[in-house]
Amino acid sequence: TTWQSRMGLLKNVKIFQSHGNHDELLSFAHAKDLNELMVSEGLQVEFVPFQGGHEIPPIVIERAKAFFEDACEL
Repeated sequence: TTWQSRMGLLKNVKIFQSHGNHDELLSFAHAKDLNELMVSEGLQVEFVPFQGGHEIPPIVIERAKAFFEDACEL
């Protein structure tokens, strides 16, 4: 797939991914498949699933903040 052929470009990039399990616009199954593909390709992914839809809840904001603070320390 196009995604898989480009995974190598992200080998040294830390990735933050979040997704609501009731998202009506982008299915949770597709997000999970993408996550599994990235992990299987050896990418460093922090996946934050949450109860909700197509939104950004406080738990995602908190986890993203910590993720980016850690990334900036490098």
